[in-house]
Amino acid sequence: MGSCTSTLVINNVATLKHHIAHCKRTYAYEQIKKDFFEKKIIDANDMLTTGVGPFNVFASMATGDTPNRVDQSLLGKHTDKFMVCHNRPINDEKWNDPTFDGGSMAGPDANGPGHVFITTKSLHVDTFNVLPIVLQKNFTFLRELLEAAHEYTRNRGWSRPGFYFHCYPLNSVQSLHLHVINMERLGHMFYKKKHANLSIYDVINMLE
Repeated sequence: MGSCTSTLVINNVATLKHHIAHCKRTYAYEQIKKDFFEKKIIDANDMLTTGVGPFNVFASMATGDTPNRVDQSLLGKHTDKFMVCHNRPINDEKWNDPTFDGGSMAGPDANGPGHVFITTKSLHVDTFNVLPIVLQKNFTFLRELLEAAHEYTRNRGWSRPGFYFHCYPLNSVQSLHLHVINMERLGHMFYKKKHANLSIYDVINMLE
């Protein structure tokens, strides 16, 4: 999958600004969409596909094609636009096992995992990742997503939550997922992903 920059660090305002400037200069997003269409990640209407080839787990959950049994009530009024998803059980189980590559970035508490994802129910490619959201200065979307994340973490009783994107091309799935993390229970993978963990606050600060 094509990359729009050679850098492997996008984790603060400075590195995000550099990445965005490069993408604008090279018209990278247009190329990304072309690549996505050729690889059937999006269809002719610029919507994420949800079939098995390629399989997009978050998009499939957003449409209901893949069951998501996670309690959505913790999002409060935001369930019309957003959805909470959990990691694979083995990733949650091995959150603090340094020999396991791919574990969740934080450990569980009595009420569930310490690392969850909040995705959007919109399948449009313009919200597939934080990259096009920033390119189009979609400040309203970011604010709504942050409100949903705060609602979730308040209902979980977390005193120190963290909210992180993995900006394209450092993301693993071509569908938006905000990493929502209990910073009181950090595991080794949080530090391993330090180069990619881009705080939603840094994104908002850059756009303001």
